[in-house]
Amino acid sequence: MKGGTVLVLVGALLLFARAATHAQSERSAAPRVYFHTEANKYAQDSEFVFTVLLDAPDEVNAADIEIGYSVDTLEFTGFNDAHSLINVWQKSPVAVQPGSVRFTGGMWKPFQGNAGQLMQLHFQAVAKGTATLTLQKARIYRANGLGTLIEPPLFFVNLPVTEGTPTPLLSSDDPTPPTLDIKRVENPVDRSQLLIFEAHDSDSGVREVLVRERKWFTWSEWIPAANPLNLTNNSWMLHLRAVNGARKETIATVYVWRALAAKLAMVVILLFLIGTVVMMYNKRGKTI
Repeated sequence: MKGGTVLVLVGALLLFARAATHAQSERSAAPRVYFHTEANKYAQDSEFVFTVLLDAPDEVNAADIEIGYSVDTLEFTGFNDAHSLINVWQKSPVAVQPGSVRFTGGMWKPFQGNAGQLMQLHFQAVAKGTATLTLQKARIYRANGLGTLIEPPLFFVNLPVTEGTPTPLLSSDDPTPPTLDIKRVENPVDRSQLLIFEAHDSDSGVREVLVRERKWFTWSEWIPAANPLNLTNNSWMLHLRAVNGARKETIATVYVWRALAAKLAMVVILLFLIGTVVMMYNKRGKTI
């Protein structure tokens, strides 16, 4: 075998070894999502906190998590984000379907380290049996300027629900309601108006953020608010309601001036048309 061929083979082997080492390093540096509970079993009717944690060897700045739970033994009762790494919410924890809770958001400051808290979910054990909690989806994005997607392994845990004295979830003695910051921005794609909001409560956390709208005179039902809110759906007034873990709430009113002006213009035109018809009718009556 000639010397040149040997050098080529050695170079190829070195490149392969380097690539394998790099791939192994990437695998070992992958983030990990896992769960924590205070006990390994609960009595029926007990309430408990289910904490979702993150280990991130490299800096990350966004997460999209979906947790499944057994609806025959568990009921989702709320959440606490007071100590969450996520502080820019796209979707606060909400039951996207029976037996599934999802939350999505980003971090102003990238996280690197162990046992970072993504969320505390609250559940009640409603029936005896086996309570199953599943990591159904986990998407973690690296803070590398590219938003590289990493999908940690999925898994599940089982918690026995037995007879016994139920333990209630300790209610937080939180005397203050949550804060609710609101900002209007313009969508650079279609120039529509968007409403970005951030609810925060450092004591008991934000339990939920709801929205209702008024298109004419009556209010719609309260529904979970998605971030951001699109303001181009003919609603001229909105209420945002943030509720904390102690069930204290803050309500903010938002006026959509463009929609309100359009509604007022329609009312003026309608009144003008009604007035014109009445005048014509009266004039015709006098002529007869």
